[in-house]
Amino acid sequence: MEEPLYAQPGFRQVAGDAWRPGGLSVTRRGLALCAFPAGARLLDIGCGAGATLRLLRALGYRAVGCDRQPDTAAAGLPLLCCTALALPLRNGVLDGLLCECVLSLLPDGKAALREMARVLRPGGRLLLSDLFLTEDAPSPLPGPGAPSCLRGARPLPALLRLFRQAGLRLLHSEDHSDRLRSLAARLLWNGGTRTDLAALAGMSCNCAPRRYGYGLWILEKDS
Repeated sequence: MEEPLYAQPGFRQVAGDAWRPGGLSVTRRGLALCAFPAGARLLDIGCGAGATLRLLRALGYRAVGCDRQPDTAAAGLPLLCCTALALPLRNGVLDGLLCECVLSLLPDGKAALREMARVLRPGGRLLLSDLFLTEDAPSPLPGPGAPSCLRGARPLPALLRLFRQAGLRLLHSEDHSDRLRSLAARLLWNGGTRTDLAALAGMSCNCAPRRYGYGLWILEKDS
Protein backbone atom coordinates (compact mmCIF):
# COMPACT_ATOMS: atom_id res chain seq x y z
CA MET A 1 0.00 0.00 0.00
CA GLU A 2 1.22 3.47 -0.83
CA GLU A 3 2.42 5.55 2.12
CA PRO A 4 0.08 8.35 3.22
CA LEU A 5 1.16 11.72 1.89
CA TYR A 6 2.26 13.06 5.29
CA ALA A 7 4.69 10.11 5.70
CA GLN A 8 6.48 10.64 2.40
CA PRO A 9 9.99 12.18 2.52
CA GLY A 10 9.19 14.75 -0.18
CA PHE A 11 6.22 16.03 1.81
CA ARG A 12 8.22 16.30 5.03
CA GLN A 13 11.02 18.11 3.24
CA VAL A 14 8.60 20.78 2.03
CA ALA A 15 6.27 20.95 5.06
CA GLY A 16 8.96 20.79 7.75
CA ASP A 17 8.10 19.51 11.23
CA ALA A 18 4.48 20.74 11.10
CA TRP A 19 2.85 18.40 8.56
CA ARG A 20 -0.11 20.54 7.56
CA PRO A 21 -1.08 23.70 5.65
CA GLY A 22 0.01 26.89 7.37
CA GLY A 23 2.23 25.09 9.84
CA LEU A 24 2.62 26.71 13.23
CA SER A 25 1.23 30.05 12.05
CA VAL A 26 -2.29 28.56 11.97
CA THR A 27 -1.61 26.93 15.34
CA ARG A 28 -0.62 30.27 16.85
CA ARG A 29 -3.75 31.85 15.41
CA GLY A 30 -5.89 29.14 16.97
CA LEU A 31 -4.19 29.48 20.34
CA ALA A 32 -4.84 33.22 20.35
CA LEU A 33 -8.53 32.52 19.73
CA CYS A 34 -8.71 29.81 22.40
CA ALA A 35 -7.09 32.09 25.03
CA PHE A 36 -6.10 29.19 27.26
CA PRO A 37 -5.12 30.27 30.79
CA ALA A 38 -1.49 30.09 31.90
CA GLY A 39 -0.51 26.54 32.77
CA ALA A 40 -3.53 25.03 31.04
CA ARG A 41 -3.63 21.24 30.70
CA LEU A 42 -3.57 20.52 26.97
CA LEU A 43 -3.36 17.44 24.75
CA ASP A 44 -2.05 17.53 21.17
CA ILE A 45 -3.78 14.70 19.29
CA GLY A 46 -1.74 13.18 16.46
CA CYS A 47 1.34 15.11 17.51
CA GLY A 48 3.58 13.71 14.76
CA ALA A 49 7.11 15.11 14.96
CA GLY A 50 6.16 17.25 17.96
CA ALA A 51 6.27 20.74 16.42
CA THR A 52 3.04 21.89 18.09
CA LEU A 53 3.89 20.16 21.35
CA ARG A 54 7.21 21.98 21.56
CA LEU A 55 5.43 25.28 20.93
CA LEU A 56 2.85 24.59 23.63
CA ARG A 57 5.47 23.75 26.23
CA ALA A 58 7.56 26.78 25.28
CA LEU A 59 4.46 28.91 25.93
CA GLY A 60 4.20 27.48 29.45
CA TYR A 61 1.27 25.11 28.99
CA ARG A 62 1.18 21.70 30.70
CA ALA A 63 1.01 19.92 27.36
CA VAL A 64 1.25 16.25 26.39
CA GLY A 65 1.13 14.73 22.93
CA CYS A 66 -0.49 11.53 21.75
CA ASP A 67 -0.06 9.46 18.61
CA ARG A 68 -0.78 5.87 17.64
CA GLN A 69 2.84 5.62 16.46
CA PRO A 70 4.97 8.50 17.84
CA ASP A 71 7.56 9.84 15.40
CA THR A 72 11.22 9.50 16.38
CA ALA A 73 11.58 13.28 16.02
CA ALA A 74 9.31 13.68 19.05
CA ALA A 75 11.60 11.62 21.30
CA GLY A 76 12.10 13.22 24.70
CA LEU A 77 8.68 14.91 24.71
CA PRO A 78 5.85 13.76 27.03
CA LEU A 79 3.85 11.37 24.86
CA LEU A 80 0.98 8.91 25.11
CA CYS A 81 0.90 6.03 22.64
CA CYS A 82 -2.80 5.72 21.84
CA THR A 83 -5.46 6.58 19.29
CA ALA A 84 -7.93 9.45 19.36
CA LEU A 85 -10.70 6.87 19.75
CA ALA A 86 -9.41 5.67 23.13
CA LEU A 87 -7.66 8.38 25.15
CA PRO A 88 -6.25 6.99 28.43
CA LEU A 89 -7.50 9.98 30.45
CA ARG A 90 -10.20 10.63 33.03
CA ASN A 91 -13.42 12.43 32.16
CA GLY A 92 -13.14 16.24 32.17
CA VAL A 93 -9.42 16.35 32.98
CA LEU A 94 -8.26 18.72 30.21
CA ASP A 95 -8.57 22.46 29.66
CA GLY A 96 -7.99 22.10 25.95
CA LEU A 97 -7.25 19.86 22.99
CA LEU A 98 -5.53 20.43 19.66
CA CYS A 99 -6.37 18.25 16.65
CA GLU A 100 -4.61 19.56 13.55
CA CYS A 101 -5.16 17.81 10.21
CA VAL A 102 -5.99 14.55 12.02
CA LEU A 103 -9.79 14.18 12.14
CA SER A 104 -10.03 13.41 8.40
CA LEU A 105 -7.53 10.56 8.86
CA LEU A 106 -9.58 8.80 11.53
CA PRO A 107 -11.90 5.88 10.70
CA ASP A 108 -14.73 7.21 12.90
CA GLY A 109 -14.79 10.98 13.21
CA LYS A 110 -17.99 11.03 15.28
CA ALA A 111 -16.56 8.67 17.91
CA ALA A 112 -13.28 10.59 17.98
CA LEU A 113 -15.01 13.92 18.64
CA ARG A 114 -17.11 12.37 21.39
CA GLU A 115 -13.94 10.99 22.99
CA MET A 116 -12.35 14.45 22.80
CA ALA A 117 -15.41 15.98 24.43
CA ARG A 118 -15.29 13.34 27.17
CA VAL A 119 -11.81 14.34 28.38
CA LEU A 120 -12.51 18.09 28.16
CA ARG A 121 -13.80 19.90 31.23
CA PRO A 122 -17.07 21.83 30.80
CA GLY A 123 -16.11 25.02 28.98
CA GLY A 124 -12.87 23.44 27.74
CA ARG A 125 -11.90 24.23 24.15
CA LEU A 126 -10.83 22.29 21.08
CA LEU A 127 -8.59 23.81 18.42
CA LEU A 128 -9.39 21.86 15.26
CA SER A 129 -7.97 22.37 11.77
CA ASP A 130 -8.51 20.12 8.76
CA LEU A 131 -9.48 19.73 5.13
CA PHE A 132 -13.09 20.04 4.05
CA LEU A 133 -14.99 19.52 0.82
CA THR A 134 -16.40 22.65 -0.76
CA GLU A 135 -20.11 22.79 -1.57
CA ASP A 136 -19.70 22.13 -5.29
CA ALA A 137 -17.29 19.21 -4.86
CA PRO A 138 -18.19 15.58 -5.52
CA SER A 139 -17.85 12.97 -2.77
CA PRO A 140 -14.42 12.16 -1.27
CA LEU A 141 -11.99 9.82 -2.98
CA PRO A 142 -13.60 6.37 -3.27
CA GLY A 143 -12.25 2.92 -2.67
CA PRO A 144 -9.30 1.51 -0.72
CA GLY A 145 -6.01 3.31 -0.43
CA ALA A 146 -3.48 4.70 2.00
CA PRO A 147 -4.84 6.74 4.91
CA SER A 148 -5.45 10.16 3.46
CA CYS A 149 -7.04 13.39 4.62
CA LEU A 150 -8.32 13.67 1.03
CA ARG A 151 -10.33 10.47 1.45
CA GLY A 152 -11.65 11.57 4.83
CA ALA A 153 -12.54 15.18 3.97
CA ARG A 154 -16.18 16.09 4.70
CA PRO A 155 -18.48 18.87 3.52
CA LEU A 156 -18.81 21.71 6.01
CA PRO A 157 -22.45 20.92 6.93
CA ALA A 158 -21.41 17.37 7.82
CA LEU A 159 -18.58 18.66 10.02
CA LEU A 160 -20.89 21.05 11.82
CA ARG A 161 -23.31 18.19 12.52
CA LEU A 162 -20.49 16.10 14.00
CA PHE A 163 -19.51 18.99 16.28
CA ARG A 164 -23.06 19.36 17.59
CA GLN A 165 -23.52 15.61 18.06
CA ALA A 166 -20.37 15.50 20.19
CA GLY A 167 -21.62 18.29 22.45
CA LEU A 168 -19.16 20.84 21.08
CA ARG A 169 -20.31 24.40 20.42
CA LEU A 170 -18.72 26.33 17.54
CA LEU A 171 -17.20 29.58 18.76
CA HIS A 172 -15.21 30.66 15.73
CA SER A 173 -14.25 29.45 12.25
CA GLU A 174 -11.78 30.65 9.63
CA ASP A 175 -11.02 29.62 6.06
CA HIS A 176 -7.31 29.02 5.42
CA SER A 177 -7.69 27.38 2.01
CA ASP A 178 -5.04 29.68 0.55
CA ARG A 179 -2.48 27.94 2.75
CA LEU A 180 -3.61 24.54 1.45
CA ARG A 181 -3.17 25.64 -2.16
CA SER A 182 0.24 27.13 -1.35
CA LEU A 183 1.47 23.90 0.23
CA ALA A 184 0.14 21.78 -2.65
CA ALA A 185 1.77 24.06 -5.21
CA ARG A 186 5.13 23.88 -3.40
CA LEU A 187 4.90 20.09 -3.32
CA LEU A 188 4.22 19.98 -7.06
CA TRP A 189 7.05 22.43 -7.74
CA ASN A 190 9.40 20.15 -5.79
CA GLY A 191 8.64 17.10 -7.90
CA GLY A 192 5.29 15.83 -6.64
CA THR A 193 3.29 14.11 -9.38
CA ARG A 194 0.18 12.86 -7.63
CA THR A 195 -3.05 13.91 -9.28
CA ASP A 196 -4.44 14.53 -5.80
CA LEU A 197 -1.87 17.28 -5.32
CA ALA A 198 -2.92 18.89 -8.58
CA ALA A 199 -6.52 18.88 -7.40
CA LEU A 200 -5.54 20.46 -4.10
CA ALA A 201 -3.61 23.17 -5.86
CA GLY A 202 -6.63 23.99 -8.06
CA MET A 203 -4.91 22.78 -11.23
CA SER A 204 -6.42 20.62 -13.95
CA CYS A 205 -5.83 16.88 -13.85
CA ASN A 206 -7.08 13.75 -15.55
CA CYS A 207 -9.46 12.91 -12.72
CA ALA A 208 -12.89 14.22 -11.77
CA PRO A 209 -12.47 17.67 -10.20
CA ARG A 210 -12.44 17.69 -6.42
CA ARG A 211 -12.23 20.94 -4.57
CA TYR A 212 -10.80 21.04 -1.08
CA GLY A 213 -10.55 23.77 1.49
CA TYR A 214 -8.73 24.05 4.80
CA GLY A 215 -10.46 25.34 7.90
CA LEU A 216 -9.75 26.32 11.49
CA TRP A 217 -12.49 25.84 14.08
CA ILE A 218 -12.59 26.73 17.77
CA LEU A 219 -15.07 24.60 19.69
CA GLU A 220 -16.20 24.65 23.32
CA LYS A 221 -17.60 21.78 25.36
CA ASP A 222 -21.10 22.46 26.61
CA SER A 223 -21.25 23.39 30.28
